[in-house]
Amino acid sequence: MKINSLYAVNFRNYESCSLQLSSMINVFYGQNAQGKTNLLEAIFYSAFGMSHRTSAEEEMLKMGADAMAVGVEYASVSGLRSCQSVSGVSL
Repeated sequence: MKINSLYAVNFRNYESCSLQLSSMINVFYGQNAQGKTNLLEAIFYSAFGMSHRTSAEEEMLKMGADAMAVGVEYASVSGLRSCQSVSGVSL
């Protein structure tokens, strides 16, 4: 499986984030507490509907927001697929 794109809306510290990922290696770097792990958590949450870091969904919601959404588009042996998790809104 290869992840082609990722989006997050009101997820952790991201108000709106949309990434197109390389088919090769993708490296996320930056200072502590800038959101690198949040990107990995968004992938996990969109696939499984739960966080690997917390059981409280409210902790993933950006401060001041009342809804969030995350999703990925990926390629598998059966073709292009997508998965998303939404809390409080419909996309």
